Amino acid sequence: MRGWTSCCADRPTMLPSLSRRLASLMLLALTVAAPTARAESHFIRHEHSPVVRAIEDGDLPALRAALAQGEPRNRPGSAPNNSRQSPLMVACGWGRPDAAQVLLEAGADPSVTVPRHSNHWPPVGWSALCFARWKNLTDIEGRLIAAGAPPEPVCLREADFLAAVQKRDVEEVSRQVQRSHGRLPANVTHYAVGFALAHHDAGLMREVLRVGRPAAPDRDGRTRGDGWMDKAFLYDDVATMGVLMDAGVKPPPVAELAEKGHTGLLARALKAGTSPDAEDADGRETLLSAAARNGHVDAVRLLLKAGADPNKKATSGQLPLLHAVGRNPYKPEDTSITQLLLDAGADVRTPQAGSHLLQAAAGSCSPKTVALLLKRKVPWRNTPARGAGPYSSALRNRNFCPEEETVRVLQALRSGGVRIRADDDADWTFLWRQAKQHPAFERELTQAGMPPSPDSDFR
Repeated sequence: MRGWTSCCADRPTMLPSLSRRLASLMLLALTVAAPTARAESHFIRHEHSPVVRAIEDGDLPALRAALAQGEPRNRPGSAPNNSRQSPLMVACGWGRPDAAQVLLEAGADPSVTVPRHSNHWPPVGWSALCFARWKNLTDIEGRLIAAGAPPEPVCLREADFLAAVQKRDVEEVSRQVQRSHGRLPANVTHYAVGFALAHHDAGLMREVLRVGRPAAPDRDGRTRGDGWMDKAFLYDDVATMGVLMDAGVKPPPVAELAEKGHTGLLARALKAGTSPDAEDADGRETLLSAAARNGHVDAVRLLLKAGADPNKKATSGQLPLLHAVGRNPYKPEDTSITQLLLDAGADVRTPQAGSHLLQAAAGSCSPKTVALLLKRKVPWRNTPARGAGPYSSALRNRNFCPEEETVRVLQALRSGGVRIRADDDADWTFLWRQAKQHPAFERELTQAGMPPSPDSDFR
């Protein structure tokens, strides 16, 4: 078998140093003198081969016309996806037996193979016969052999493996792995891994990784497996992430596991020695804060059981309890995480918490959380806003909180003993305006101690 490249393509040009310099100077002169010619030459080099373009377009008349006009029948395409494939390979790889037949009738060479290269695809040494086997073009296989293709190239084993992968036939993939004795080219297994990733097929991935183990780390300390893990994490494919970890691939950052609520993988990281009080790379959140902020009850429970400190905040972050009470207002209220943190010893009276906790809960349209915090004696008399602060927070976030829910928050504050005093540092104009516009608010605010407005415009 022979490649479509010249036999001398890989040989260094043996020119004396002076000759190389003269050649460079001449090339520079031509480039400067004729920019238009250079631009046209650049365009021609990157123009698609008419034959390959017709194959990819599925345009048989255009293919026949290009061949009749003398277009090369063995020259590869120039696009990144076909630059190392002969037209016959392209036709078989695209599953176009009719185009392959036209090429064979025109005398295309079926013995041409993919030359050596450093890219992931196509596999080195593949011929059109292997592309046909991969795409299950049985009739074309016979015609290729009849036209001179070697009948048993090594690449057929690789093609059989990829055909089984593409069918997602795990048992057949297993047989092909055994047949190859676990030895397949890296770009073949990389393609198979990519296919399993794209289809979120953890079972297929596990079988493929029997021959597709991650490569050695590069200069940045990353392996090819790190890229696979990145894709699995992007799509929240927990099962595949577990398979990759089983294969020795480094897991995603543990803070991201907590943020996503991937409890099983988080448990594996903790078991492997990760501190339950670890912070993210920016020092903005502990694992507990990340899990609490995103409402992952099981992850919070796991971290607390592993010994996470409910009163530890990240270097430049907030307490886990503040993240818990400042919930997503567009989801139903759930006090589970707040309750877990409080039961684990989260202190509502620390300087970092104080009245911030109560104002955050009131501003998040969370009457149950407000009642729970007040039951745990959260301080609310802190200056300067004192009691008026939580009431103002509840009323300022009405863009997502219906009036009846806002009333429930106000009632929870009042029932919990939160009082408004005339000397509170409050935006009285705002409170009086809200009272005038909403009689239900006025009742609650008045009973909580709000003084009457001195301006008749607000009465």
